[in-house]
Amino acid sequence: MYAHSCPTSYTKALEVIKKLHKDQAREMKTYKFKLENLQTLKDASYKFIKNLNALLLLRTYFSEAIAGGVLCENYEHVAELSELIKLAFVLKCKDEEIEFLMESKNLQIFCEDEEFLSSAFSSN
Repeated sequence: MYAHSCPTSYTKALEVIKKLHKDQAREMKTYKFKLENLQTLKDASYKFIKNLNALLLLRTYFSEAIAGGVLCENYEHVAELSELIKLAFVLKCKDEEIEFLMESKNLQIFCEDEEFLSSAFSSN
């Protein structure tokens, strides 16, 4: 009787091991999929940061050019206006918000420059 029960126990143990192996294989596939998804998200975030840095650099140069053109006779205020323009770009400010930023720094826009600046911030 003892000899007869051993093969049954052995068979049951093998079935348990096979089931555990299948479960582990399924989990490994799930983890592999999650890892691939995380890698895709990581790559996308690096690309986003790279694009954001390039955009910020472009906006920095653009704001400096605008500020230099607008304030050609008042060069000491170019850096300040450039920072305001950059901030307005980053925050996607509307006209009222830009006016508030200008007033907060005691800056004013002359009529001849207002059209130029409005075209720079117009949304296409």
